[in-house]
Amino acid sequence: AEQTARLDPLKAADRPSQPMTANAGEADSAMQQAKGKADSKDFVGGLEQLGTARASVDELDRLTNDPQRQQYLTDSQGVQEVSTPQPEPAFQTLDADWAAIGQSQAQAQPLADSGDYAGANQALADSKAKREAFQTRHDELVQQKQSFEDARTQLQPRLDALSVSEPQYAKLQPMQQE
Repeated sequence: AEQTARLDPLKAADRPSQPMTANAGEADSAMQQAKGKADSKDFVGGLEQLGTARASVDELDRLTNDPQRQQYLTDSQGVQEVSTPQPEPAFQTLDADWAAIGQSQAQAQPLADSGDYAGANQALADSKAKREAFQTRHDELVQQKQSFEDARTQLQPRLDALSVSEPQYAKLQPMQQE
C-alpha cells in the first residue's frame, strides 16, 4: 500500500521521459507480481518482488524530482510563450534567425523525452539566447524602417510633383525616372 501510494502520483507526473515511463512499468509489474505471490501464500517471493518494486519506485522518484527536469519543465513553458508567433512586422532578413530559434527549441523535446534534461536545458538556453539576439535585430530593423518611413513622408510631395511634370531638359529625364 505504501509503494502504491508513492507510485500513483509519480506515474501522473507532467511530461514523463522514456526512462520514467519504463520505471513506472517495471514498478507496476513488480507490484502485481508481489501481490500475486502474496495471494498464492509465497510471502518470501512476495517480499523479494516488493523490494524490486521499491527500487523501481525509488528510481522513478529520483527521475521525477531531478532538478534538471524541474528546470526544463519551467523553462520550456516560458520559451513556448515567448517564441510563438514571430513578432510583427516580419522581416525577410530575419527569417533564417527565426527558423534557427524554432530548430533549437525542437531539439530540446527529444532530448527531454530520452531523459537527457541537461542537454534539453542547454538547447533551451541556446534558443533563448538566439531569441534575445533576434529581438535585438528585430528592434533595430523596426527603428530603421520607421526612420525610412519618416524620411519618405517628407520627400513624397516632391516625388509626386516630379512624377506629373515633364522634364524641360532631355538630360534630366533619366534622373526623373530614377
